[in-house]
Amino acid sequence: TIQSRALAGLSNGTLVCCLPGSTNACRTAWEGILVEQLDARHRPCNFVPHLKQAAPCESRG
Repeated sequence: TIQSRALAGLSNGTLVCCLPGSTNACRTAWEGILVEQLDARHRPCNFVPHLKQAAPCESRG
């Protein structure tokens, strides 16, 4: 099941995700768990306030 094969958490303000190797399991983890945790509108809680602000990419100007 996704509960026993996927893991996500925060380390020093960085999101770390360990997902199973199969395409379907990764899709389930993304659609069923991670997409909502990366959406600041998701209530009652999400990962967004705990993430570090990314530095702008210099190659994109």
